[in-house]
Amino acid sequence: MTCGDPAARGRGPFDADSPFLTGYRVVHHEPVLDGVTGPVRAVLDRCLAKDPDDRPQPGQLAQELADALPEPPAGEPQTLTPWTSSAPSGTPPRAAGETATDRRPRPRTARTLMAVSGALAAALAGCLLFVPGDGHGDGTARVNSTPAARWSALPTGWEPWETTAYAVAEHGVKPGYEGDRAPTCLPHGDALYCAGTALLPERIDASTGRTLWRSGITPASLPADRYITTVLGIHEGVVLVELTITNEDGTGRSQSVLALDAAHGRELWSHPVRTDSLGSAYAAGLTLTQEGDGSTVTVRSALRGTVRRQIPLPTGYDCAPLAVGDRPYVECAAGAENSHATKLLVVDPTGTSERTLTSPRSSGAWPASRTAGSSSWRRTTGP
Repeated sequence: MTCGDPAARGRGPFDADSPFLTGYRVVHHEPVLDGVTGPVRAVLDRCLAKDPDDRPQPGQLAQELADALPEPPAGEPQTLTPWTSSAPSGTPPRAAGETATDRRPRPRTARTLMAVSGALAAALAGCLLFVPGDGHGDGTARVNSTPAARWSALPTGWEPWETTAYAVAEHGVKPGYEGDRAPTCLPHGDALYCAGTALLPERIDASTGRTLWRSGITPASLPADRYITTVLGIHEGVVLVELTITNEDGTGRSQSVLALDAAHGRELWSHPVRTDSLGSAYAAGLTLTQEGDGSTVTVRSALRGTVRRQIPLPTGYDCAPLAVGDRPYVECAAGAENSHATKLLVVDPTGTSERTLTSPRSSGAWPASRTAGSSSWRRTTGP
């Protein structure tokens, strides 16, 4: 039986660069069965169906395999029914000197295949999921003494773990409110920094899964469903967080950007942001926010919160700070109806100057690269 191209590449139907992405693809993606064709492909498609009701039962699988697998060519040794150590009652004894190869093979029927359909299915899956050995002309496979791992080994002292963003924290606000939305986490160094709807910012030890701290940056009397937190970035031991507090009807009540000590979650500085702003951003050791009357974007030092610069915004444009890679920008889209004019304010990483680029097309054109003061553009969205 030939496994096809996936086996030659050592790739499985849901392979990814990490076991976590592989698990996500198993749940959400269709299997990649490139190189597997014919009736066997149809059998595998059914076996890998997301809905258990769409997968074949053992009897069905046996019959489908019996139909899918070709008859052996003339002269090839026939497959025998597997012999077990404890033969069922009524099994005729072997004659003296008779061996398993002397016995007349049974016809390959669905009943026979039912007994081995699990093994055949496992063999098919094995062809797709594992890297085969080097082939030899005699049909055998070379087994490496040290087979390559599909993923890199965990660092020393690390073990697999599973936790929840609402686990009890060792410091700060210990119990977590079980919100109804998945948190977002930003990896940095040996930790994950998580935030979200009804979730206070927290640090999770990436090697053990322990919640090291949860920062109490909201009033203790505030219901959990009235705040949203977002981790903007981490810079030299400082975690930058955006905090939005809402009224009972869901409208914005207040908004601020805070800096937390990454080691303990203590608040270092905080500044208010306009509740009608289009968000805040972090890049290159700077925070970009809309404060005051909204006519400028304030550039602050991520470490100390001190103002580096206030950038005037163009009149008639709706502007939002953003980060592309580790570069700070401000995107401004024309507020006039049916206008797609876009301006991009490029902020110097020192936070002391900026320059304006005008998009050569409609909104959704972004600078893809910058060399010697020039920019090339790529298209992402829009007509």
